[in-house]
Order: sequence, then structure tokens, then C-alpha cells
Amino acid sequence: MPPISCWQCGIATSTPALQPRASPSLRGTCKPDAPVPWGGRAAGLRATMGSGADDMPCRPRSNRGEASASARQSRRQPRSAMQPNSHNGWPWSPLLSPCRSESLHGGASVTGFSITVFLPEGEPDGLRLVEKSHWTGVGLMTRRDRFPEDRKRDEFGRSGVYVLVGPSEFDLSVRRIYVGETRNVGKRIGAHSSKKDFWTELVFFTKKDDSLDKADIQHLEAELIQLARKAGSAEIDNEEPDPAPPGPTEAKRADIDSFLLDMLVIFRLLGIDAFDAPGPDAGFESYAFTLGGTNGRGTPTRKGFLVREGSRGNARDLKSITRGYAALRRGLIDHGVAEEEGDELIFRRDHEFESPSAAGSALYGGSTSGPQHWKRESDGKSIKEIEAELLAHADMPTE
Repeated sequence: MPPISCWQCGIATSTPALQPRASPSLRGTCKPDAPVPWGGRAAGLRATMGSGADDMPCRPRSNRGEASASARQSRRQPRSAMQPNSHNGWPWSPLLSPCRSESLHGGASVTGFSITVFLPEGEPDGLRLVEKSHWTGVGLMTRRDRFPEDRKRDEFGRSGVYVLVGPSEFDLSVRRIYVGETRNVGKRIGAHSSKKDFWTELVFFTKKDDSLDKADIQHLEAELIQLARKAGSAEIDNEEPDPAPPGPTEAKRADIDSFLLDMLVIFRLLGIDAFDAPGPDAGFESYAFTLGGTNGRGTPTRKGFLVREGSRGNARDLKSITRGYAALRRGLIDHGVAEEEGDELIFRRDHEFESPSAAGSALYGGSTSGPQHWKRESDGKSIKEIEAELLAHADMPTE
């Protein structure tokens, strides 16, 4: 089966182990980005995400050959040269890039779905039960202080894979996670409560019929740890070496990988991006940052801005730097993302920032405007200039 990569989100298909192995009617996975619209006063609240194409920001692609590619292209609507695509533009827009998944027959079809978040306690930050259309699983998220009460629910007596989430000991802006698997989530988390102090939230996944066996949850645990290490955006409390996933049959592996893809969708919906690694190409052209003698290279991403390995910044903090950016730069060094070499701060691996300004300030050593100083290498235009052009050429609704 040809490899599949999503030009926008990348997370679901960037790992070879997650490539579909069965014969689904649609290849490719789409993931919602918009927050769930909370509402209502009843003790049980439901919020459902839309399932239309405009709600999905990615477009999976397949390298299936010139003929099928031409056929798919002929079915698509013409795109304005000023609209964002995989080669130009900033920022992406779900309205300009509706999600399409390519079927086994080469046609483009909408792959919308709905996700339901149920709040049994009627509190948006309380216990949340998350279900996805046509999915046999269920995800649960709760706070540590609510766990003693919530563990009385039937779901906590099932087998599943779980993630403990809390702040880093050294940098409160960085998450610390622990990934585990168990045949009884309630008992295992109860044991962790006396041994692990860092976590403040718990997320775990199980099946509605409690059909995940030991091999299933061991495989899910190993894959999540591997994805988290690849993403590099969170501290991982699990000891190394990482567990090796068991070797299930091909059919069994396809089922578990499909379950994992849905888990990754829900992790992102719940605001947990520890498993969301940007791919080698984030879907946009490369940008350069050269302010103050720096030599940075980066790429816009769905979450912010990715600074590439080998980028060189200033090692010394300038007077204009804020305490937040100073702490951010120290964190990069402490976590091995970058290291000082003479007067330079050299990035030893790719690192994703929340914004172009955060990325630029980390390189520059002082506060700066990222949209103004990150410039597209192909034509020298800044992010700010590209945004202005996109707005000027955007189709405005008519009254």
C-alpha cells in the first residue's frame, strides 16, 4: 500500500506503524481543530462538533501515480493563486482548504465525522466522556482532585491505556506526561496517586465492550511513548528503554492502529499535543530569520511555527527580552533542544513554538515581531506581507 501523508496536520500518518493495513473505504484521517462549543445548564451537557468539510483543516494525499492524480485534480474546484496551499501562503484556513480524503478508487470525498463530549457533572473542566461517530472506543478525562469520586464509574474498571498529565518541574509552560496501560484503570491510577506527584489530569481510553486485551493495550502504550518522544514537546516520565510493542497479526495490528488514530484525534480535541509531531515538511515553504546576525530557518505549522535543526541564534540575552522569553531560551538549553557554542545558540533538533514571534525571540535573544522578520525564502516576503495580500484578495461575502 502506498504511503499516505497529510499535507496539513501530519500527525495521523507520519508514523509508518500507523499506516492503514486493512482495506478501509477511505484512506486518510482528518482531525478537528476548533474548540468544542460548550453550552447548556443541565447536569448532563453535550457538545457536538460539526461534520461538514469546512470543519476539517487537513487534506490527506496519496502518491498513487500520475493518472489518478490527474483525475483527482480534475474533480477539484479551481484554486486562486493567492489562496494558501501546500506550496505558498500563510496562514492556513479551514475554509480555504476543506478536508478531503481520497478513496481507493481515486475520487475525492468528504470525510466529516462528529465528536460528542458528555459532561456528567455539568462542569466543562470536570469529568469528560468523549465519543466519536462509528467508533467503538471512549475517552475519559478528569482532574486529579475529582479522581476519587470519578473512579466509581464502570469505565474505570475496564482495561485501557492512560496518560497522566501535569506541569514540568522546571518549566511550567511545558507538559510532563506518563503513559501506561492496565487491565483496571481505577486501581492502577489509585496506585499512582501515592507514587507520582506531578500529574494534575488523567486521560484514558478504553472500549465500550471492554474488549481491549493485554497485547492491545501494550501496543497502544508503546506507540504513544514513541510518538511523544518523536514530538519532543513534553517531558516524558516513563523510564527508558521504551517498551517494545508485541507483534500481533496483520489484521489485529490494523484494528489497533485504527483505534490509535481515533485516540490521537481526541487527544488534540482535549488540548493535549504531546503526541503531535510535525512532519519533515509541514506543508509550507521555508522561511528565514536573520535579525541581529542570526541565521534561522523555519516553517509555519498548524500549531505555530517550527524552527529547524541547525538554526543559529544569539547566545546572549538582550535588554529587550522579557522574563517569559528568557525562561523559554533557558528551557531550550535545559532540555537539549539547543546549546550555546561561543556567541551562538544552535538548535540541535527541530522545535515547534506557539507563534512566529516566540520562535524569532528565541533566536534573537530579545522581543521581536515574528510576522515582520520571518521572510519566505522563495520571494523575501514577510509573513505580515503575505497575510496582507491574502486579506486583500480574499473573497468577501456580498450582502
